[in-house]
Amino acid sequence: GIFAVLLPYQRMNQFAALASASHSYLLKRLDVRQSTRHGYFRSMVIYGGQEVKTPLLHEMAIKANSEYTPAFVELLKDYYLYL
Repeated sequence: GIFAVLLPYQRMNQFAALASASHSYLLKRLDVRQSTRHGYFRSMVIYGGQEVKTPLLHEMAIKANSEYTPAFVELLKDYYLYL
């Protein structure tokens, strides 16, 4: 099976160590920042029981130039009324 977790970015390494100890492997990771001027504050990860050679790694800013980024809109358009 697989599972997904939303974590504070600063806890990602600690969580990765726990997941590895339980034989769970990173499949995908998305690191999120508030804007292009900020550092990361969240990580969205998907883990599974099958190790992959190269996990998919992405990053995304929520806003750029005071507007939502296209990546943010695409990710959450089904959950927001006014994007």
